[in-house]
Amino acid sequence: MLKALLRRMSGPTSLDALVDQGVLPADEQLVQRTRMKLFDGLLGRAPLAELLERLALEWESLRPGHMASVLLIDPVEGTFRTLAGPSLPAAYTRMLNGVTPGEGKGSCGTAVARGEAVYVSDILNDPLWQDFQELARVGGIRACWSSPIKNEDGQVLGTFAVYNREAAEASCHERDLLEEFSSLAALVVQKSRLADERELIEQRFVAVFEHAAVGMLLVNREGRLLSANPAFYQNTGYSPDTLAPLKPRSLLLDQTANRLDDLMRDLRRGRVESFQLQSRYRRFDQSIAWISLTVTLLRDRGGQVQCYVMIADDITERKAAEESLREAAAVFENSREGMMVLDADWHILNVNPAFSQITGLGHEQVKGLRPMLRGKMLSPWQLTRSMLKQLRREGYWQGESLIDRAGEGEVSLWVTANTVNDARGKVSRYLVMFSDITRLRRSQEQLQLMAHYDSLTGLANRNLIMQRIEHALRQRQGGNQPLAVLYIDLDRFKAINDSLGHAIGDQVLVEAGKRLERCCGSNDLLARLGGDEFLLLVPDLSSRQVVSIGQAICAEMRRPLLLADGREIYVGASVGYACFPEQGTSAADLVRNADAAMDTAKSHGRDQVCGYSREMTEAASERFELERALRKALENDELSLHYQPLLSVRSGRVLGVEALLRWQHPDLGMIAPDRFIPLAEQNGLIVPIGRWVLQQACRQALVWQQQGLGLDFIAVNLSPRQFVQQDVVALVDEALQGSGLPARMLELEITESALMTHAEQSEQTLRQLKELGVGLAIDDFGTGYSSLAYLRRFPIDRLKIDKSFLAGVPERPEDNQLVTTILDMAENMGLSVVAEGVETDAQWKFLQSRGCSLCQGFLFSRALPADDLVLWLANR
Repeated sequence: MLKALLRRMSGPTSLDALVDQGVLPADEQLVQRTRMKLFDGLLGRAPLAELLERLALEWESLRPGHMASVLLIDPVEGTFRTLAGPSLPAAYTRMLNGVTPGEGKGSCGTAVARGEAVYVSDILNDPLWQDFQELARVGGIRACWSSPIKNEDGQVLGTFAVYNREAAEASCHERDLLEEFSSLAALVVQKSRLADERELIEQRFVAVFEHAAVGMLLVNREGRLLSANPAFYQNTGYSPDTLAPLKPRSLLLDQTANRLDDLMRDLRRGRVESFQLQSRYRRFDQSIAWISLTVTLLRDRGGQVQCYVMIADDITERKAAEESLREAAAVFENSREGMMVLDADWHILNVNPAFSQITGLGHEQVKGLRPMLRGKMLSPWQLTRSMLKQLRREGYWQGESLIDRAGEGEVSLWVTANTVNDARGKVSRYLVMFSDITRLRRSQEQLQLMAHYDSLTGLANRNLIMQRIEHALRQRQGGNQPLAVLYIDLDRFKAINDSLGHAIGDQVLVEAGKRLERCCGSNDLLARLGGDEFLLLVPDLSSRQVVSIGQAICAEMRRPLLLADGREIYVGASVGYACFPEQGTSAADLVRNADAAMDTAKSHGRDQVCGYSREMTEAASERFELERALRKALENDELSLHYQPLLSVRSGRVLGVEALLRWQHPDLGMIAPDRFIPLAEQNGLIVPIGRWVLQQACRQALVWQQQGLGLDFIAVNLSPRQFVQQDVVALVDEALQGSGLPARMLELEITESALMTHAEQSEQTLRQLKELGVGLAIDDFGTGYSSLAYLRRFPIDRLKIDKSFLAGVPERPEDNQLVTTILDMAENMGLSVVAEGVETDAQWKFLQSRGCSLCQGFLFSRALPADDLVLWLANR
């Protein structure tokens, strides 16, 4: 019947023909009016609920006293949902909603189950309603007639139901009316849903067109633009106004427009269903980009061309990636670094020419093999396992490894490995790059040997043992693990040296070093501090055991020493010791206290062991008072900066100054920096003091620049604690911005040990500082554990040779060699060098002969207050 209704509404038949012959003439006009209202509502896109509400009201006006409702079945849940019931109580519709239709479930549920109208004249006595008496009571109904609403395929969509407050039989006429109204409800539901579906399709098309990530164009038969989506405008830079006068073909370059015309003609003639082409095109800003066009055709039902649909995908990045691949291939082939491409199982797939030059192995010799890289303490298998573990976890590995080059022996490599993942995120390749650092490694080892070991005895020197003590103390922070330092001084050595000569003295020192080593454990470290003084670091032993070691040393040194010429001499030793944490918590304290204890041993007759005691606390008390005063020094304006000139070694011209901190105590007078700066480092005061120093130095340098003093830069020391713990980049930027000093006039000096504490973080911080434009120098170079592999990566400008290395120049050959090695290394790395502590003309001339860049020292001037420095410069 629904199909007939649709045919009658869409055909030439009049609306009157929709009335069944069984409808009484008295009701015909009202039914016809109902149809017209519903038809108008459909054309006006009225909501479905509103239309069904109208239908129910029309019935109720046709049959006063009746109540009408329209129930639809939820397509997902399969339960009733009331869309219209204008006269029914709200409580009734709430109870009815959610009921699943079925046989015996009232008039409506049974009508759905049977697919035919159900008429119940007396709800109280009808078995179909026996489970729904409460529902009938809430609704106040006694009769219910329900007719199913079906679609064209006969599927039940819901019911049109009529209720009466009294028991009532439906007449034939009323049954025809009920069928008519259920048909009208079916018409309304289907037409409304079809309209909703069409609207949804249109909305989806608009959504795809408007929100597609790629550009889309609609172009008419003549090739003119009909519409473009936002992605196209965004990718090309055009706007609707700037694009409207143009034909899309006019944007294409390289004669592609003609090719486009030919393909569009083939598309119109049905030779192809779609086509794709790539072309360069000109964006609105006249820049050149790449585009991939996919074109298809829309026709009407008659086959006439409506428009072209062009999907315009900007492939500029893809083209750039392809170019990058070509460039990468060129880099691979021409790089001076060796490169390997490995598969996911760590087998070599390809190598570049530099690989063969470094390893001596060709592509065919290594293809399919695993790289034979090994570490100093790791076999190739162990190193490979370690590398793969980190690569799979982090995607990156970097470090030093070794290979054996045929005919040349061991080669040191600096290796960087990265993972290459496929589209699923799984490792598909490994890229391994390496450079030959054999010469750098040998230079480093030589420098390490010279900087950290005594050239006469081969024992560690002061620098190395102090670093080891500091390292051991850091490991014991917050704990009570014992540590002891023994200070050893040879008895009567000066007399031997003076009477028998320095050559014999050197023999004695060498033999003494060997004997002392025999008293050491495997975890101990013995160092020669200088002259006849030795220092022994002993971890993890009690004070009683430390005393036993000291006594063993004294006993060993009492035995006569046999010289090369057969003579026997007697030396002996005095030993003082200090234990952590009872007698010192820093390296300086432990060494100082052990030294004090050794002096006590000597004063008590030599050849004995003495521990540090409470009676030796005068220095500690002074240190406490000094720390208390230092906390007030900054706020009391007791700190000041003095400036020591830095001169060109070649010309003697003053190029810059180094800012040095001074403390003028109101009672104690001028306090040496080596007394209070380590103290500030330990208690954290170096952070606010360092900020003040940096800001004050920048302000003073700007004043001098404005006065035309002619200085190129000012050097400021950064403490290790500042560099590691503070946001030093922000600190420096704040000082520059606050003072207005050009960044190029500021040079920051960082100690070697501070840089190597956290080398990776140090590299990042240095690069950020370099981006500010400041100069960077490594202070006290040669006294720390510098890694040349890292050193060549640090963006530094200058090295400062520690003054301890210059003390023996030019008298001592070993000091000359050490300084020369540092200068040569710096020259090879493109770095300038500053020599500290120049005190004699001989030292200056030595530096001139070795090509040193800058120097400073008492030979030229002490550190001066700002006003005195201006006078000093004026008098030069």
